[in-house]
Amino acid sequence: MRKHVVILFVDIVGSTSLGESLDPEALRASLSRYFDAISRIVWKYGGTVEKFIGDAVMAVFGVPATREDDALRAVSAATDIHEAMRDLSKRMQARLGQRLRVRVGINSGEVFVTHQPDGQFSVTGDAVNVAARLEAAAGPDETYVGDTVAALVGTQVPLDFVAPITHRGKTEPQDVYKVADRDARSGDIRRSPFVGREVELRDLGGIADRSRRLGQGWFVTYVGEPGIGKNRMVAHLLDERDGLRVLRGTAQPLGTDGNYGPLNKLLSSIGEDWTQTVTSMFDERTATAIIRRLESATARSEETTSTDDIVWAVRKVISRLALGGPIAVWWKDIHWASEPMLDLIEQLVEPLLTYPVVTICTTRPELFERRPMWGGGQQSRVEPVDPLEPAELREMAAERMSDLEAAAADSGRSVEVTLDALIRRSDGNPQVFEVLLECMCDGEELPVSVHTLFEATLDRLTPMERAFCEVGSILGREFYAEAVGPVRTAQPDPDDDGNDVAHRLRQLNILELGDQDNSGFTRYQFAQSMLMETAYRTQARQVRSERHLRAADWIAAHAEELQGSQRRAIAEHVRKAYDEIALVSSDPSLIANVRDRAARVSFEAAEELDLRGEPGARAAYLALIPLYADGDPRLHDVAHRAFTRSDHTNFQEVEEVVQLFDKKFDEAPAWLVHREGMLLTGRLNSAATTPLEGIGVATELIGDATGFDIPSIALDVGWARMLAYGLAGRMTEGLGEVSRLSAVAEELEDRPVRRRLTFARVEYGMWSDEPAAMVLEDVNQAISSGAAQHERILSLLPLRVWLRAMLGDRPGATEDWERVEELSSGPDYLARETDRWAMALYSFGDARQAADALLETLPRIGHIAQLDNSMWIVRMLLRTGDLDAALEVFDGDVEAPTMEDDGYAPGLRESVAAQLLAATGNGELALQRVREAREATAGMSMPITLAEQAVDEAVTLLLLGDRSGADDAAERARRAYRRKGADIMADHVDDWLNAAEKLRGRD
Repeated sequence: MRKHVVILFVDIVGSTSLGESLDPEALRASLSRYFDAISRIVWKYGGTVEKFIGDAVMAVFGVPATREDDALRAVSAATDIHEAMRDLSKRMQARLGQRLRVRVGINSGEVFVTHQPDGQFSVTGDAVNVAARLEAAAGPDETYVGDTVAALVGTQVPLDFVAPITHRGKTEPQDVYKVADRDARSGDIRRSPFVGREVELRDLGGIADRSRRLGQGWFVTYVGEPGIGKNRMVAHLLDERDGLRVLRGTAQPLGTDGNYGPLNKLLSSIGEDWTQTVTSMFDERTATAIIRRLESATARSEETTSTDDIVWAVRKVISRLALGGPIAVWWKDIHWASEPMLDLIEQLVEPLLTYPVVTICTTRPELFERRPMWGGGQQSRVEPVDPLEPAELREMAAERMSDLEAAAADSGRSVEVTLDALIRRSDGNPQVFEVLLECMCDGEELPVSVHTLFEATLDRLTPMERAFCEVGSILGREFYAEAVGPVRTAQPDPDDDGNDVAHRLRQLNILELGDQDNSGFTRYQFAQSMLMETAYRTQARQVRSERHLRAADWIAAHAEELQGSQRRAIAEHVRKAYDEIALVSSDPSLIANVRDRAARVSFEAAEELDLRGEPGARAAYLALIPLYADGDPRLHDVAHRAFTRSDHTNFQEVEEVVQLFDKKFDEAPAWLVHREGMLLTGRLNSAATTPLEGIGVATELIGDATGFDIPSIALDVGWARMLAYGLAGRMTEGLGEVSRLSAVAEELEDRPVRRRLTFARVEYGMWSDEPAAMVLEDVNQAISSGAAQHERILSLLPLRVWLRAMLGDRPGATEDWERVEELSSGPDYLARETDRWAMALYSFGDARQAADALLETLPRIGHIAQLDNSMWIVRMLLRTGDLDAALEVFDGDVEAPTMEDDGYAPGLRESVAAQLLAATGNGELALQRVREAREATAGMSMPITLAEQAVDEAVTLLLLGDRSGADDAAERARRAYRRKGADIMADHVDDWLNAAEKLRGRD
């Protein structure tokens, strides 16, 4: 199996000369003590000695079980090994006159682990070879670690940067660090001590303890101004707690990480390859479903998904991880998160309340301008992070007191007066206080405001360090060091990967190592968000624009290494470049070029959101409007996409799209046709226009659209006609319209609409004259194309249940229904879809069982669905010959006419009531209802609907003694069923007529 592990190599320095100068027996005894000492230390820190190679020892941390702190354990073991060797060396010197010195190399990476029958194991892979090379490069009494290990231990271990080293057999250098002495300061990252927050830490610690003890979840949000220390407080608590697994996702300030960027980072914290982790946690079908949804959310695929789908997948993963122990899910800096990401966080809360999962959010107050009700609900809290007390700030200054005393003496003031002034100026903000303290200790004049405070921090940097910070702020709070050079200048130094400057900025506490990924680049993050914002703000707009463009170029050039689609990040950078250059440039051609590029890449990014079914797609299309000149024909495509992503049953959404584009087209003839097509769809859905009127208007608009060579107009006016056909029950014509629109969408390369038409084809095909076998093929294709979307599967599987039943496949229909129950989102969903299962039972001849299934779910469905389903229950009971039960279920006066606004499907109530009237002796009214049912369904091309109505008519005529008429109606029903391919239902017609004999003779 493949595993990410940490490898430690230890070897004796000068072992050859040691062997030549010592007696073999004495050497063997010394080496035995050497091996025993190393083995004990390795085991102490949870590692395993994998092998002895001559005088060298190879140890592995991460087999059989991976720990989050394996790298720290390995470095701690190395430090103890050096101490143990010093003691052993003193004894050898006293006894044998020889010293014993070792060197250590530590590396991390993916290896292949082979388990032996005896329980032992061996590891192979490039990470092992690199660890050996690091050990060989180290000097006596030194420990060298690779860049990946340095990133993993972060600031917990003082490290000195050695140099980029090209190991033997390698073509690319590796950044190598040396573990500094415990008492050494060289290379250590200077950071003020953590102080205060005892109440908050005790409170959050109590929540974590309660969560673990009771197995219940909590949702806590910490709110504070920039620099107040909310993130550091949470990090301090989580770092100090043993046995708590931390999953962290961080939002980026410019939105360059996509709608679900924090989720992407959280998944990376699950494992180096989270897809493999998920695969190992679940059965194949469940793992595949989870991975496809999460790959879509993290822009690794274009499969359709939704927030509900993503919530389901993330919940499955986190809840399964929680079975192994308590979890802390930390969503960091969510004031920068997208609306869909905030929806995801909120919707995850309730499902995780029954697991030992503490969800922690840190945010600035502006989040509550967007989400005033954030953080409410059971087991949820919103806590302010208040300024520190003066005594706590004094504690922060303790380590620099000697520097502060010197600075105070130079200014002629006492240290107390100087410190009090700093405390007052900081307003209890630890980040501000830290920078003020730095200024004072360096003998610089204190800035007059917070803004100038952070500007002064930037001013103290070298030109290269400042430029590094400026470019980093362009890229985001987290960024890759390797991107800085190419973004800073059009002609970067190819030998400068940025890590040297980044290391110096780490020592100054300006940068921290970020969460690393598999890109091969080194990720850093700003330690202080306000400094990042200052670095961005102080750049000239022209410079910012140029750097945003180069950032987009760098991301595009390295998209493959960065994993997942980078269209959103590229679009955000180019859009920012346009926004900046448009404000300052006097060159119209430059502005137009940048605007055109922004329009192109932003459209591609919006389309990607659309394909994945993300809720922000409509807003993304509408945000494109300012990127096009008035009257630009491409605006038709943008309007079309925004309209398609609108809720057509909400007329206000349709009208909003039309009104926004009205301002750009100014009554252009093509637009007048286009807008009417959109508005017609809205009016049809709101019943402001009848279906037959809609067919006529849409047909006229389609004719008008032929005068313009703009396919998006043809799509939108055609969509209105397709809808009108469906509402009129003319499904076969509607299916033809679907095929015509599919050809137009193919020509336009409109992938989102092509995908929607795939599902429209299923809906129309289900009720049209198209044979059930062909519709089943379409359903299978639609399920395949929408496999990442849980919601779409749940809408299609019930259709397949009935289709399989119509084709006589009872095992297949039953299997599909069992899967529907398994994937169900709850009893309300099952109640809504039970009519498909009921129709399957009805198709198999189990009319009584079908009626019972519908009757059981009636209380859980909407009013209109209740009306239709209650009529179907009566119909099914009549098919069994049970008149008493049918009359009991029938709601209202059977003799009363059906009113237009009653809400029943056309002809349904009339057709069912005719049978009851005939059975109870009111033949004249029964025949009138038969005629009304026929009139209501005239022109329809829905064979199942027409077949059922024909059976109803046959039963009615049979009860009235018109055998010939009944036979004619029964034959019409059989033909309609067979036209649909539902032979099994045609075969039941005689059974249903025979059952009708039981209805005779009732008055």
